[in-house]
Parts: sequence; C-alpha cells; structure tokens
Amino acid sequence: MYYLAAGFTLSLAEARALEALCFVHNGYEQANQKCFLKEVKTIHAAFKNILNADTLQKMIFIIKGKTDVLLQVATYNRNVIEPYKEKMKKKFDSESKRIAVELQDEKNTEDIKTLFDNRNLLPLQGYTQELSHFLQSNSVEGFLHIVPLSIINTFMRMFLTDRIVSYLNRIVVEGFFTK
Repeated sequence: MYYLAAGFTLSLAEARALEALCFVHNGYEQANQKCFLKEVKTIHAAFKNILNADTLQKMIFIIKGKTDVLLQVATYNRNVIEPYKEKMKKKFDSESKRIAVELQDEKNTEDIKTLFDNRNLLPLQGYTQELSHFLQSNSVEGFLHIVPLSIINTFMRMFLTDRIVSYLNRIVVEGFFTK
C-alpha cells in the first residue's frame, strides 16, 4: 500500500476529470454526481490524513521490526493523459462543426426543395450520412459536406443535360480557336 499511496495526491481538477470520465463512459447517472465527488473527497482525505506516507512507513517499520528497510514508491506519468485529452478535444471540435453544418443544412432545406421542385436530393455513392455516422462513432472525423455535394450532384443530373454540355463544349472550342 505504501508503494501506491506514498506520493498520492488528488486535486479538485483531477477529481472533476475522473467524474467526466465516468460520465463519458456511462459509469454513473447524473443523480450520483454529488455522491461521486463526496466519495472521491473521502478517499483523498483518508490518504492525506490517515494513511499518509509517514504513517504507512512507520507501520511497515513496526511490522518488519527494523527501520533500515528501503521502501519503494510508485511514480506516475501524467503524460499518458495528453493523447486522450487531445482525442477528446478533436472529437468535441468535430462534433461542434458537424452540428453547425447540420443546423445550416436544416436552414437551407426549404431553399433546396424550391430549387429542385420538392424532389429529394440524389445520394452520393460512398459519401453518405450513414457512413459519416459510422466514421464518427469509430473515429474523430466524419463527412462535413454531404449536402453541398448532393446539391451539386442533383443539379448536374437534373439541369446539365447532354445538349447543354455539347453547347458549352462548342463555346470553349470556338473561344480557344479565336484567340
């Protein structure tokens, strides 16, 4: 116990981080929030006031019957938290962008329906909302520009007919030869 508890400290920020981790991983419900912090504070108080390094060391000396025992202490590397923190930050930023894009798409729904005579947008192959949700559940990023690309796809299929394409090609070719 001395090995683990000798250098043990727990700040309020770390307690809140533990609480957030439990909340993210559905370890407890919102109603247990105050109870969780109370339990963490109790554990911290027990290690700080009762089972502190000095008390544990004296207990070990009494049990062993000698005071020349060399006790080892665990070292904690807080750098392992950084990658997780960065991942959560990226996930939060990605979710914020996704929500902003979805709100913008929702605002533009009426204009899109008017543009295409109340027809549905043509889906894109391999760049769909379902695949985006799958990517977001398994990684940080998802697709952000599904609706704009669907608008372009629908517009090109509905309004850019072969006749218009051939006419545009003639304009380009004639313009090329006149210069």
